[in-house]
Amino acid sequence: MRVYAICTLRHMTDHAVRAPADSRYADIQHRWRELSACASGIIPARIPLEPAPGEIEMVADDLRVLARRVDALVEAYGDYVDANAPGTDLTLFKDVLFSALDGNALYEIEQTSRQLRDDLGERAYYANHNPLAAE
Repeated sequence: MRVYAICTLRHMTDHAVRAPADSRYADIQHRWRELSACASGIIPARIPLEPAPGEIEMVADDLRVLARRVDALVEAYGDYVDANAPGTDLTLFKDVLFSALDGNALYEIEQTSRQLRDDLGERAYYANHNPLAAE
C-alpha cells in the first residue's frame, strides 16, 4: 500500500476516472488548492501577555476559518466516493472538523474568554470600591 503525504496529493494525476465522477474529482483538486491558498495567507491571531477577552476569542476565528475549508474538502471527498459507490452516508462527511472543534476547542476558548472577562470585571469592581487597596 502506498502512502502519500498530504502535500503530494494535489500532484497526483487522474488515473482512469469514470466520467460521472470527473467533476467531483476536479472539485477535490479545487478544494485542496483553496485550502492551500487559505493556509498560506493566514496570519494567526496573537495573544498578548495581558489579553482582553476579545483577543482570546480571535483564536477561535482562526479555527473556524480552518474548519470551513477542511470541511469543504471532506464533503467533496464524500461526494466523490458516493459518485463511484452510491449509497454512501453523506451526512458523515458534513461539518466533520467544525463539529469536533465546536464541542471541544471552541468551547474551551469561549470558557477561557468568559472567565477572563469575569476576572477583569471583578478586579475593576474591587479597584473602584477599595481605592486604598490599589496604592
